[in-house]
Amino acid sequence: MLIDTLGLGYWSIMFRLILPQVFRHALPSTINMVVVTFKETAIVIIIGFFDVLASAKAAFGTGEWSPHYLEVYIFVAAIYWVFIFSLGQYGEYLKGRMAIAER
Repeated sequence: MLIDTLGLGYWSIMFRLILPQVFRHALPSTINMVVVTFKETAIVIIIGFFDVLASAKAAFGTGEWSPHYLEVYIFVAAIYWVFIFSLGQYGEYLKGRMAIAER
């Protein structure tokens, strides 16, 4: 086998040859799956608090916040956007880093 002619052990082959190729090919789809999962599930799973939309409805359901329902929904949208955008940027960073390591 060609890899045996390199004189590397099993773990050296795994860490120097196999895993960098696996990460380079599997990382973009993995990041996409994380973003889709985040979008499709309630934020309660990730953060551990009450559902943000239920909290927003409870907030503007009171007398003090009832005229400000639009601001509450904009704030909730901003929270989702920050998480999704940061995950996407991190995926692009890792993708670029893997491309540099490929050279």
